[in-house]
Amino acid sequence: MSFFDDLILHALHPDNIALRIGDFDEIVQNAKEQAKQIRTNLMALIFNFQKSEEIELFIQNHQNQLINLTDTLLKYLGPEGGKEIFKDVTGKTPSNLYKKLYITLEDLITFLEEYFRKYFNINSKITLSYRLITLRDFQETLPILESALHTQKVPAEFIEVLLQPIQVFIKACLKKEITYQRVLYLKSFLADLMEQSLKQNENTLLTIVVRCGYLNLNSIEFYNWCIGYLKERLEMEDNATDKLKTLSYFLKHINQSIQKPNFAYKPHKPSVKELVSSWIKEETKHLERTLQLSLEFANGEEKNVLSQKKADKIKLNLTVPQIAYFARLMIDANVYLNTNQTEVLKILSRTYSTSKAEQISPISLRSKFYSEDESTRESVKELLIKLLNEVNKRKN
Repeated sequence: MSFFDDLILHALHPDNIALRIGDFDEIVQNAKEQAKQIRTNLMALIFNFQKSEEIELFIQNHQNQLINLTDTLLKYLGPEGGKEIFKDVTGKTPSNLYKKLYITLEDLITFLEEYFRKYFNINSKITLSYRLITLRDFQETLPILESALHTQKVPAEFIEVLLQPIQVFIKACLKKEITYQRVLYLKSFLADLMEQSLKQNENTLLTIVVRCGYLNLNSIEFYNWCIGYLKERLEMEDNATDKLKTLSYFLKHINQSIQKPNFAYKPHKPSVKELVSSWIKEETKHLERTLQLSLEFANGEEKNVLSQKKADKIKLNLTVPQIAYFARLMIDANVYLNTNQTEVLKILSRTYSTSKAEQISPISLRSKFYSEDESTRESVKELLIKLLNEVNKRKN
């Protein structure tokens, strides 16, 4: 490696290169021969080491030297010259000599990665040429993958979450350092997504979510999407008991899911499996406390609620959120003359039941009263229109 150190750091320094440009062909040929010799020597020297740690240190030292030398050549070339590293090299100019040497060193780094993958330091930064090649590949693959996901009816907002890590790479590729680990992850992730998107699955969305868990896509965007999905599922349940069952169901499947060992989008951060599992456990604790408070409240101020028979209640073909929204409308429209909202909700919880909730918790009703969603508003609106139509029928 000393040949390249002396050549690049001293002999071909911008201050000296004018004196050596006449030896253009000889320098290029010598560099190729030296690179070939380094490959041979590396293969032979590996057998002299007794321990795996010694081999790793040896390979990574060479890797770091080569990367430092390619960085030096890029400095010599300048920002614009670096971007044209793969353009056809013609003419015996200083910049073309730097480019030829850069490509020779890049080939050596690729050799280390391919033949000594076990010892290669994937946490070191990738070279500029590697970035440019990966950037081109991603830019070509991304539109194809996006189209395939749309064809499989994967929701647009989820596609955006899936492709966000690739988009981040594309935007930052030429602006900041990126590690081999990140590129290897993204390549594997992209290939897996492409494979899944081309399969005919009954539920492509669920399949891809499971694969993202397996590949440990621990990005904040994917985590937030998972939590949003769980919250939507919980909103579909009318009472705390059913919510707890739903959380238990998801926790069971997440804990039983498989995760690829030593593989992650962000290696030093908690896995997405851990993060989602932790959220479910916290939500479960909160609901259990809420349910306990509700039962204590019932045993104190509303003992009669638990002792009432089914026949004592009016069963409605409504959900708890719909009942709460109806109550809010009635209060806002001054139909209920009771000014104490809490008292109104207590009476409603004692009076009504639903097909899913025989006992409606006053606390649950109160929480829905202050947090209606769009689907609840639309369903109540449809019911009001239906009632209005019944009124109009009776005009005749």
